[in-house]
Amino acid sequence: MAEYELNEAEQLELSAYIANRFDGCMEITEPDTDFLKTWDNIIYYADLFGAASAINTKVCPRYPVQFNSPDAVEIKMYVSFAGKIPIIYTRDTEDFEQIVTNVAYTGCLLLWCIHVC
Repeated sequence: MAEYELNEAEQLELSAYIANRFDGCMEITEPDTDFLKTWDNIIYYADLFGAASAINTKVCPRYPVQFNSPDAVEIKMYVSFAGKIPIIYTRDTEDFEQIVTNVAYTGCLLLWCIHVC
């Protein structure tokens, strides 16, 4: 840091800024995927009774969504480089807004929700 001609206070501030925030953290060797069992059950239910029904019964039972296009709703498991991610998918803007609103503001179970226009 001497090459930058910083005074002592600036050196301390820069050192704090560039410090490794992960230093001393424990690396997780096995990912926690227990939540996926819940989503596998929700997806199985959706395959039997439809995704809209699964959302209202399993994901958001206290505040069910009044779907405009219940047949256009899908629940899938997306496989990414980071692992499996449950996805709720709908093309209906109002359905999407209501899913997000009911889940975000009522404490319902949800991990990932995607809207495609």
